[in-house]
Amino acid sequence: MEKFTVPGETQLVTRRAGILESEVHQNETAFQTALSAAVGLVDLAFPAQPPPRLPEPWWGNHAKHDTSVRRFTVHFSDEMITDLRHRIHNRRNLTHALHNAGNTYGSHAGYLAHFLDHWADGYDFAAREDWLNSFPQSITNIQELISTTCISGLDIHFIHVRPPNPRKKVVPILLLHGFPVTAFEYVHVIQNLMEERDDCDFVFEIVVPNLPGYGYSEATSKPGLALYQMGIIMKNLMLRLGKQQFYIHAGDVGHVVGDAIATLFPESSGIPY
Repeated sequence: MEKFTVPGETQLVTRRAGILESEVHQNETAFQTALSAAVGLVDLAFPAQPPPRLPEPWWGNHAKHDTSVRRFTVHFSDEMITDLRHRIHNRRNLTHALHNAGNTYGSHAGYLAHFLDHWADGYDFAAREDWLNSFPQSITNIQELISTTCISGLDIHFIHVRPPNPRKKVVPILLLHGFPVTAFEYVHVIQNLMEERDDCDFVFEIVVPNLPGYGYSEATSKPGLALYQMGIIMKNLMLRLGKQQFYIHAGDVGHVVGDAIATLFPESSGIPY
């Protein structure tokens, strides 16, 4: 079939498309201008307020006052290892896993049995203890109540790695773990963070705490310890170590804790990632 073209049709369509595009751009510009003006009016009517200073309650259960930073070493006692192996060897038979179900309905029985047998008979506790203790660790009591009777805060365990011979600016960074792991999930990246790089004018001083109730950190003795309150505890830990300002890296629930620090104490913290 022969195709006929109306003279000037192409030019007319192109011109109309250009006019339409121009009108859309003008409308977008007008909308952005109006939106900016509205936001400005809201800011004037409701100026930003600094974050509230929340109370810092005690969470411990001991009558003591101790602000010292105490060296901590991991120790797997013979009694602990013997008891653990006894309980694993004398465990009840695991329920058979469903065919082709993987871990859909819980841990696969065969996979779990493999790990249990390894922990009971193949795990080198001494070697693991030495490796964990190659990272400097401490414990300190945070957020005690001082009144007529002193009630402790929580003993917070943390890894603290300082650059040995810094030739550049030292930048403190707080690494916060998530659930259900502990501070030791970061030991594989600490060495990388400690390396001085030619393209950076700073080196890191690394603080990796266990959140309350995780690992070797003490759990609360009363209900109500929310994630933002863990953030207050972590901020006070950094103050105990003399860090007025610091950066934050966090994952999982630790990110919520880090976000609380950045929100409640913007003068202290960097942006959590």
